[in-house]
Amino acid sequence: MHASDDIVVFDQYGHEVPFPKSALIPFPWEKIEGIWQATVDKMEGYFAFSIDRSSTQRALKVIYWNEARTQVIAEGIGYLSEDAKVIRAVMKGPEFNYLLSVGAYSLKFSGISKTEMVTSLRPVRKTPATLSNFIIRRVN
Repeated sequence: MHASDDIVVFDQYGHEVPFPKSALIPFPWEKIEGIWQATVDKMEGYFAFSIDRSSTQRALKVIYWNEARTQVIAEGIGYLSEDAKVIRAVMKGPEFNYLLSVGAYSLKFSGISKTEMVTSLRPVRKTPATLSNFIIRRVN
């Protein structure tokens, strides 16, 4: 059982892994640029993050690709939240628009501390608008 404000992610074995809001840490701004992979139920997607240095705010350019990286699903710009812990982006695609959030969580598993990057992705104006949460891993 998990708290209602936890983000719940299914791991590679299908087990629920809760990420409580209390485990959010300051966003690792200096480590986010690059390509990140999300794997869910044998399906992969990729996110490319690059810092928008022309912005007066902390802004992040985001591109979301399909698993073959041959088609852009959506892209947009995200901004750092006031508490400096989460990036929130509005992304536009040819089929759907999405709301994306990205945060870093510091958790302890069996006494070992680990930081995980988690994304939440929700299509806008799609019925039902299902929220998908992913652990993402840097691939470059």
